[in-house]
Amino acid sequence: MKPIKTQAAQARFIGFCLLLFGTAACAPSTSDESTYTLVRADKAVTIQATGTLVSKNSAYLVVPQIPRMWNFRIDFLAPEGQLVKEGDSVIRFNSQELNRRLQDERMGLQGKETELTSYQLRAKERRESLALQVAEKRAQAKKLEYKLMVPEHLVERAELEKDRIRAQKAVLALQRIETEQRNLASEIKKRTTNLERGISKNKETINQMEQHLALLNVRATRDGMVVHKKNWRGKRWQVGDEAYPGATIAEIPDLTAMEVKAVVDEVDAGRVAMEQKVDVRLDAYPDQSFRAKVDRMGQIFRTKAYNKPSIVFDAVVSLLETDPELMRPGMATTIKLHVENLTDVLFVPRDCVAFRDGQAFVQQPDGWRGIAETPIQLGRRGDDWFEIVAGIEAGVTILRQHHDEEAAP
Repeated sequence: MKPIKTQAAQARFIGFCLLLFGTAACAPSTSDESTYTLVRADKAVTIQATGTLVSKNSAYLVVPQIPRMWNFRIDFLAPEGQLVKEGDSVIRFNSQELNRRLQDERMGLQGKETELTSYQLRAKERRESLALQVAEKRAQAKKLEYKLMVPEHLVERAELEKDRIRAQKAVLALQRIETEQRNLASEIKKRTTNLERGISKNKETINQMEQHLALLNVRATRDGMVVHKKNWRGKRWQVGDEAYPGATIAEIPDLTAMEVKAVVDEVDAGRVAMEQKVDVRLDAYPDQSFRAKVDRMGQIFRTKAYNKPSIVFDAVVSLLETDPELMRPGMATTIKLHVENLTDVLFVPRDCVAFRDGQAFVQQPDGWRGIAETPIQLGRRGDDWFEIVAGIEAGVTILRQHHDEEAAP
């Protein structure tokens, strides 16, 4: 019986060891990656926001406003990033329709000029014909006038009466021809004026069309680099696209003067102030930070986007230092706005804090009992930390949270 007791004792001992091993395996890790020791330190309270990089002094190249033209097909677009000089061609729109209309106007002008020339020749002939008739009638009337000046006793009464009648008819004929001559002059003047006005209008239209044709070749208004803009679909313009009047196709930015159009969450808007210090990072180059300041602030709150109902506040951040080699308009940025600097505060990383029913708490390793939860009171907060106002002291080691809890209020 004695060996049986010994075997039983050994089995109990092995089971106890396994229990100890299992308990140790289930206990939380206290490695550096899973724990954090609370300390007091100086901290900066910041607000994180997003924005888009833009140039302060961009030259925008847009689709021209041309009467009776609503669609503009891009036939040529200088490659993005290409360096251009003032006067270089950057965009050319299709001119086929405008050239056709210009040709029609030129043909119309040619027809009106031919019509005017032909009319002037006919009018000249009519004027000369009437002038000749006036001269003849005037000579005839003068001759009869002289004839009536002969003393009556030297001419038979019947013949004298006939001469008087012929003289009256000659005067009436002269008056009729002179009236016709005046009417012709008025008619010629009116008709000529109308034709010349039509020609002038045609020439003006042709001149405008030639100017409009020149507008279809959009040239650089300054030296710089070409940057393509996005259309209403969010895609950059390219050759073959149909654009609408007033659309911005490209820009030539001043890369030495840049700013960020920032979007701040509604809850943080009250902590944004003019001249506030800002750090700007380009999402494409997150390792580099650029100094900036708040330059302008929006006057109203708005919905972030039609499919994003969150409320935001706009602000413009002016960069105090730039890098023309890296920076391009349209780049996405992440900014930190400095609210205040805190001295000797007890703080805790966000990933060490959990929330349940609106109460913040941290977890501490508690020996064989596993984990103990300690409620804490939070104060101010930064991007990735909270200030601890009460509930725990510096020097305490806590666990980082790796499970889902309520989001921070």
